[in-house]
Amino acid sequence: MQDSFLEAECCWFFFYNPEIEIPEQDWVRRMLSTYAVSKKGDLSHTYNFSDDPIKLQDYLQAISAYYKKRGT
Repeated sequence: MQDSFLEAECCWFFFYNPEIEIPEQDWVRRMLSTYAVSKKGDLSHTYNFSDDPIKLQDYLQAISAYYKKRGT
């Protein structure tokens, strides 16, 4: 994992270390190279929008709102 992470009201985003080589044929893992972790312990793989900071922040807030609505 990278040392850096993002935090919102109800979750964190943790990112795969870019030095980890993910095979081309494992496109799902390449696409879902971020962990979303709710502050109550839910964990899921999610999209990595690191190449678009605005989209990344919007997505972080959307996932946080999702966890808040679910209470997880």
